[in-house]
Amino acid sequence: MIETLLVFPAPPPPELSQCLDQNGWVWKAINNSDSALEDQPDGGWGGGIIVADSDIEGALTLCKQLRQTENPLVPILLLTSKGQINSFKINENLFDDFCITPFHPEELEIRLNNLFFKFGKESQPELINYGSLILNIETSTKSCSISIYNNGDFLACKEETKEEFIHSKKLILFIVD
Repeated sequence: MIETLLVFPAPPPPELSQCLDQNGWVWKAINNSDSALEDQPDGGWGGGIIVADSDIEGALTLCKQLRQTENPLVPILLLTSKGQINSFKINENLFDDFCITPFHPEELEIRLNNLFFKFGKESQPELINYGSLILNIETSTKSCSISIYNNGDFLACKEETKEEFIHSKKLILFIVD
């Protein structure tokens, strides 16, 4: 699971908080670099979304401060208006990607997922580990609802229809027992 995202400013624009909530992101809004350090979760921030469309200088200053800490914040997605693009200096490396506001929710989701994949922070499926067996309980497609791995090798894919639900439960019990 991805760690908590830092979001600036507090409160964030309603369309941003709604988009993050609808897509299951865990986030916390902050007002400045001091609160970013004070409110940082034990495992650190999972990344940051900095809204710059109303205060570009303040947002870029915050990005710079977050990059200069002992554990620099990555990735950072900057949300900015189209008219502010010329304000960026590419060589400063203050953010990892940007998105023009107003944003489309699907574009924001794709950009976030791409950033987390790029930095090796993509969300992980919910797994049940039992010895060398790993049960991926989030695998759910039209043809496979349970997949089982042993030492990274694919063992089985169980189709689950209404009639087969009991068989899936038996399979899980067999593995756990």
